[in-house]
Amino acid sequence: MQTKQVLEKHQVENVDDLVKKFMDVDAGYSRAELSRIHEETAKVLSRNAGLDDIIRLLELNAIENEDMLKRLLVTSRLSAKDITNFLKYRKTMLDDAYGIVQKLLEDAANRIINYLSTKPHIYDLKGLSQVAPTVYDGVKKNNIDIRIIARPKNNNKVILYYESEHNYLRRDCELWVVDTKKHDPPELLTFGDIVKITGIRVIPLWDLYK
Repeated sequence: MQTKQVLEKHQVENVDDLVKKFMDVDAGYSRAELSRIHEETAKVLSRNAGLDDIIRLLELNAIENEDMLKRLLVTSRLSAKDITNFLKYRKTMLDDAYGIVQKLLEDAANRIINYLSTKPHIYDLKGLSQVAPTVYDGVKKNNIDIRIIARPKNNNKVILYYESEHNYLRRDCELWVVDTKKHDPPELLTFGDIVKITGIRVIPLWDLYK
């Protein structure tokens, strides 16, 4: 099928819009959040942008690798050429920024694990092992096996990126969050908390149980 026919079939004007459509890049973002993303990305793309600007963009969106950044840049409505140029000419600075954000994730995990270790009457961490980037197995809560997902909640936001997080949360798993820039103790984020915060009233199940 010719490119023109494909674009007409999916009712988009160009290949970039087709990519965005299939990536569903706007899912989970409000208009205000998208506006902020566009503004922050524009700052980072300016010639005067420094490492601090890039780190801020990555931290605000919990971005820790190039794949996650590409998804955000597509969301910002940049052309494929602009995205390629940005990733190419800012590579060294981006590598430094990824490292800083990765440390943020590690700090969050350490804070959460250390906090749970102060509650040995509830949590037994003797068999603790990391089974995914943010997921820990080998935990017992009141003698019942569970897994822990540890995530930062800096900027009053928790972003679940890894597919492993979605899968583990379906069965015997707790989601713990902490703001690494504050001294407040970690908190357990429950399904009830998520419903209350997001205002979800309808949950489409699709083929979840097939």
